[in-house]
Amino acid sequence: MLQDKFYNFINSIGNIGEINLLLSILQTTGDIERWMLRECIYNYSGATATIPMAEMLIELAAMLSLVNLKKGKNKEKILLSRLGKDFIDYEYIEKDRLTKEQGIFLLARGFTKIEIFKDVAEVMQLFSSDETGNLYINSHDKRINIREDIILRLLQQLKIAYYNDGNIVIDKQDRGWLLELVGLYSDLSEEKFLELLQQKRICGLIAEDYVVDFEKRRLKRLGYDNLARLVKRVSPQNVAAGYDILSADGNEAGVFPDRFIEVKGNAGNKVLFFISKNEMEISRRKSKKYWIYCVLNVNAEQNRKIMMIKDPFRNVFNSKKFKVEPILWQCVTVDD
Repeated sequence: MLQDKFYNFINSIGNIGEINLLLSILQTTGDIERWMLRECIYNYSGATATIPMAEMLIELAAMLSLVNLKKGKNKEKILLSRLGKDFIDYEYIEKDRLTKEQGIFLLARGFTKIEIFKDVAEVMQLFSSDETGNLYINSHDKRINIREDIILRLLQQLKIAYYNDGNIVIDKQDRGWLLELVGLYSDLSEEKFLELLQQKRICGLIAEDYVVDFEKRRLKRLGYDNLARLVKRVSPQNVAAGYDILSADGNEAGVFPDRFIEVKGNAGNKVLFFISKNEMEISRRKSKKYWIYCVLNVNAEQNRKIMMIKDPFRNVFNSKKFKVEPILWQCVTVDD
């Protein structure tokens, strides 16, 4: 079973960050025969050929779709896949360690066919929440079995979790997107999934209410009390609008609406959000009149803040400041 094989590799290799070494070699050499790639890994890492690490790294990279295996009559070549090229484009500090950005990339795009998300979801249910909103579990918790221990170590290697004073911790800013990602791919119980959806809805409602108040205050400060009174949420009446709030720039008195705001709420202080195809298309059409307001620290009233992104079609999708990754694809049959 692919999943069992993956877990055996994680146990045996100990540090999947060595994938950086393998991919950087392929980036330099291009297509390379399997035996030669093994030798390069041994030479760079200082390991010996008696250690099977190199062969397992190649198999693991293939399992994660980071490399392609091209089999010939008497030889097999290894080459970087499209996904592997995207992965190695991330700046890494060490060739035997992943950065957090690489870890998120692998979890979102590399692990989908291995079907580990059910196990990740089950492990996350063992975590408790502290007073700051971080998730934690004691590393010696008796509920942790062998497979759950592997998942916890994997999350630490991906830099999504970390060890702190006897506990394994997931920061609050990673809690929301991780739960959402796990929910996309795992077969959570209906009850648990509805609970997560309800948490997300509540977070979204709080964020939208906060933005409405923010916009009213902003327009009043600019002297447009009449426009401030017109600010309203449209999401309850039209979920397909592609934006949540109607407002105004305030540059032209009497023009309303000329600011269409899509609200993204995050329990942490990191800007990370999902955007639909519809929102992306509305953003393209509305251009400079379309805004994304990212409300950070939604559940901490005293610490909430907003990051405002104008014209996200240009300033997100065509900007080097943001890394945009496809998570889901819609597949439909094509009529002849």
